[in-house]
Amino acid sequence: MQPAPPLVFLVAPAIRFHPSTDTLLRFLSPEIEVRRVGLAESWRRGLRVALRQ
Repeated sequence: MQPAPPLVFLVAPAIRFHPSTDTLLRFLSPEIEVRRVGLAESWRRGLRVALRQ
């Protein structure tokens, strides 16, 4: 176990992130870094990043 807080990646098709995701993330420790990676809708044919937050 590392003493540093974790880095969490949320990966999903770009337009499929649920609207309540931001609300749920507020319950995590502020020390935890969360990054959203939105994939193009054609992700099954090949991964292409369409969004990074």
